[in-house]
Parts: sequence; C-alpha cells; structure tokens
Amino acid sequence: MTSTVDTRSMPADLEAERAILGAVLLAPSSIDEIARIVVSEVFSSDANRIIFETMLVLHRNGSPIELTTLRSELADRDALELAGGAAYISSLIDGLPSAVNVQHYADIIKSKARLRTIANAANAVLSSAMNGVKDLDDRLAQLAVSAWAETEHSAEFERLEEGRYRLTESRFGIGIEADHLRRERGQLYGEVTTKCAIGGGARTTGDGILSSGNVNLSSQQVRDTQGKYLAARARIGTELDWTGLLEEFCHRVLTAERQGDPAVSLRDVQLPSTADEMVVDIDGLAVLLRHPAIIYGDGGVLKSMLVLYILGRLAQRGIRVLFCDWELDAADHRSRLEQLFGDAMPDVAYLRCDRPLVQMVDQVRRTVRDQGMQFVAFDSIGMACDGPPESAETAMRYMQSVRRLGEIGSLHVGHVSKGEDAHRKPFGSVYWHNTARATWNAKLAEGGFDEGRVTIGLYNKKANLGPRQQAVGFEFAFGADGTQVRRVDLAEVDDLAAELPLHQRLRTYLKHGARTRDQISAHFEDVKSSTLRSALHRGTKRGQLVQFPAPDGDKIGLSKEPQS
Repeated sequence: MTSTVDTRSMPADLEAERAILGAVLLAPSSIDEIARIVVSEVFSSDANRIIFETMLVLHRNGSPIELTTLRSELADRDALELAGGAAYISSLIDGLPSAVNVQHYADIIKSKARLRTIANAANAVLSSAMNGVKDLDDRLAQLAVSAWAETEHSAEFERLEEGRYRLTESRFGIGIEADHLRRERGQLYGEVTTKCAIGGGARTTGDGILSSGNVNLSSQQVRDTQGKYLAARARIGTELDWTGLLEEFCHRVLTAERQGDPAVSLRDVQLPSTADEMVVDIDGLAVLLRHPAIIYGDGGVLKSMLVLYILGRLAQRGIRVLFCDWELDAADHRSRLEQLFGDAMPDVAYLRCDRPLVQMVDQVRRTVRDQGMQFVAFDSIGMACDGPPESAETAMRYMQSVRRLGEIGSLHVGHVSKGEDAHRKPFGSVYWHNTARATWNAKLAEGGFDEGRVTIGLYNKKANLGPRQQAVGFEFAFGADGTQVRRVDLAEVDDLAAELPLHQRLRTYLKHGARTRDQISAHFEDVKSSTLRSALHRGTKRGQLVQFPAPDGDKIGLSKEPQS
C-alpha cells in the first residue's frame, strides 16, 4: 500500500517574515527585542531563516546590521545565494514604513509555525494509518502533544494548603503535585506525584499516575533526571518538555516556600462566624474546635473512654469527628460507643494507626480533608511519637504534624511521670505543655471501680485562649444495660476536691448550711489555718460570705442564705 500524505502548501506568511527582517534593517537596535519574541525556527522560508540567523551573528559580533554588512557576511559564509541573493536582500525594506509593528508580524509567523508543526504531526499519523504502522497510538499521542505544545498556554500553579502545591495543565490532564515537604541539610524534599492523561502508550497506573516518589526539589541534577524519566514513561519526550515543566514547578515551589505566607494586618483578619464556634461546652468541659488540647493522667483513669464520650457528644451536635487510635481496635471502640450511647450511636469515624503520626500525617490529613472532619482525637501521644516523648525534637515534630491538619480542633491523650509534681504537666518534654493551647489533668477518685462507679476529675492546668476553666467531674456508672455518664461536683468528692480553689470548696461546703469557724476548720483540715482565715476574710469582704450570730455560736454562710 502506498503512502498517502497531504502535499498542499504548509501554512506560512512570507510577507510577515519579510516585514520582521526589514524592521531589523530599518532599526538595527530593535534586534534585541525581536530576538526575545521570535526564533529562527519560526521562519517557513529557508532564505528568511538564514538571513535572520546571520543578523543575530552580526549583532553578537558587535557589527552593525546594514545591507552592506549583511550581504558581506552572507557571502563570507557562502550563503548569499541560499538567502535569495543580493537583490532579494535589498528588497526587504521596500515599501515598509519607518515604524513596523513587530509584535503583530511576530504573532502571525509564530501562529503559522505552530500550524506547520501540527500539520507535520498529522501527516505522520495519516501516513502511519495508511501503511498499517504498528506505532499508530504513539503517533496519535505525538499529534496531541504537538497540538498542546504549539498552542499558547500557561500552567496553573496553586498552593493547596501548607506544604502542598500543584501545577496543572488542564488541557490534557497533566498535573504535578508536591506534598509532605520537609527540609534536610538545607535541601527541600517532597513527595512528588505526576499525572498524565494524554494517552498514546503512556505507562500510567489505573488512576493516571505517571510517577510518584520522594524527590529533592532543590537538586538540578535530580530535576533533569526526573524530567527524562517522565518523558520516557509518557513516551512523548520530544514535543513535550517534561524537564521544563518540572523545572517550572520546582522553581515555583522553592520560591513559595522561601517567601512563605505574607504578613497580614490583624485588623483585616476575618473572625469566625457565630456558626463557626471556637469553643463547645460538653457537660461543663470547654472543648476547643480550632486548636490542640491534651488530656493526661495515670493509666487506668478511663482517658480513652472519656475521649470517646467527648467525641460522641460533639458528633451529636453535628460536628464531624475522627478517632485516631494506636492502642485499641475498631471493635473495642464500637463496643464502648454502644455502651455509652445505646442504639442511637453518634457517627464517630475511626482510623487505626500503626506508625508514628509524623509518618501517617498525610493519610490523616487526606481523611480530614476528604471526609470534612472538624475535630480529631489521638490516643495516645506516647505511641504516636517517632522518638522519645522526653525529646524536644520529638514533641515539636509531632505538633508540627498536627498543625498540618489545618485549623481544626484536636484532643491528645497523654500520660504522667512518677514525679512529685507530675500532675502539673504531661509526661515528656516541656513542649507538650507549651505547644498545646489547653491541658487537662485527669485524676481518678479513690475507690476505683467500687460498686461499678468511677469518678474522674479534670483539672485545667493551662488555657491560652482565655481564663482557666473550672475543674469538671464525670461519673461513669457501668451496668448491664450500658454505661451512664453524668457530671458531678468535684467539691463533693473529698479526694478530688483537694486540688480545687479553696473559695470553690468553701462555697460547695457552705451551700448545705452555715457553719461555725471550728466546724469549717475541722472540715478543711488539709488547709493551713492561716490560708483558711484569709479565704474566709476575702469572701466576707467581697460579699460572697456573711458572718452572723447563731444560738450555738457565730456562723459563716453564703451571702444569699437566710440569716437565722
């Protein structure tokens, strides 16, 4: 079978090409501007291309670009006749105005050059099809890329979120995305994924991924190698400049990371709407919806059960919650959730974790992003660390990973050491306490699980976003029909009341009736007498307490209590 190729004249505009050359002869100083707009390859005529290249040679050598010097240079190169001869060169300025719209003519000849490239690729496809060539798919891909590469286009670069960027050429589904960026020895590394949907034999996965892996974005050598690898994988490395596309992407990522987020005026920052609450009250416990908090305490204090209860109560309010767990499995938590809420279990998403959070943060972040999560709990810090919890670097890496989840609330379960003041801060580096916006110490009432009831006290040890919250108590009553949870007044639980402010303990004690000073002293035997006297004096002075005579001696009571 014979080849069938369209032999019609290729797209060209010789008059526009002559106008460009004549413009240089009329105004030799314009050569720099013109050289930035066009290259010799866009000229369809061999003669015009040779003349333009010779003009560039004269300019680089510092010689004037005139008819005489141009003819002389062409003659010395044995190219005068190839360039159309002396008469043709002299005619280049005939009929041209003194000022030529170079950009207009440049646009014309570049447009014609693109059409010629596409036409050549189309002829190759036609020839392959007519002759039964086996690589027809590849030729079709070449045609598609030729059309794309020779069309004016611009790749769209965007910052998706902190440490995540994407460059997209949507015409053929070409996209390069960098995620999980990090600095190592001054070099910027990231997980780079490239997608390609231009077909034609490209070796991609089922979801269109051409390549995915860890890349040093700072290394020129790595970028060159990766560009060649992408071209080989796509099997279209000639027309499509994969190296250039990757170079542009890396450059823009490096620039964006170097510049960081611009400074903003705090006056212009939009505050959350009333619908976008920052704090939610869960049975007296202030839960932060946009910042990290830590609940810490000894083992066996029911921290995990308490966290699951908090998540369930948040879910009941329509907040999307996720439980990231390193300790128990989904079945254990499902059983607990049913015990707490019965058949009407709220929607709590669960993610089983088996690696440090630093290594799992991308998976967690995708879950948060794709499922619209608004609050995440992590149980527990010790197992989620990628190093010793005592290390400042470990704590900072962990909390930096949490920050990558975006502006959502998070609750982290921690433990305490065996030190005397262990209850003041979570176990490990001081950065656990410093980087959390709130910390709560959990304590178990003495008696443990006596009669199937457990009382837990939560004491606010840190509050960055407002005054410290009052301590909160929860009683868990375990029964055959489920687990009942109710709030309790810790001042009524003797061994948990000791950490409460003295004025709070006094008010709780006196709400049952006025007492003499001796009775008050006997009840608060754990408090120094001088401290107790000062507290009673302050309460009386502020009008919170009142002293009045009684048959069995002067008594002190709450100011609103009837005096009899």
